[in-house]
Amino acid sequence: RLNLIGDGIDLTGAIKSTLEEKFKKLEKYLGDDEKREVFAEIIVKKEKYRASVEIVIFNVYDHTLRIKKETDDLYTAVDYVVDADEKQLRRLKDKVQTEAKREGKRNKRNIT
Repeated sequence: RLNLIGDGIDLTGAIKSTLEEKFKKLEKYLGDDEKREVFAEIIVKKEKYRASVEIVIFNVYDHTLRIKKETDDLYTAVDYVVDADEKQLRRLKDKVQTEAKREGKRNKRNIT
């Protein structure tokens, strides 16, 4: 579930659609467990000449991820934060999968 928050800026349809489109790029890393629902907040702030975008994703493999980027341009900040979040999600997913494989091998050795 995605929650868009604008602080000091009105989120127009173009900004909302861009944020939702970019966030879809991250969904492949969020896992496909039906028992666990993933919540995400995208906070967009505009202060004078600075635009910042923060993504907070809750309940991803029992972790909470928070990434914030600031630039002069809002759309550039969106690109930077999505790229950083994709990198962090990929790293976390690989870590979880590797740990699951190790745990499976450990359990297999203990049985035999």
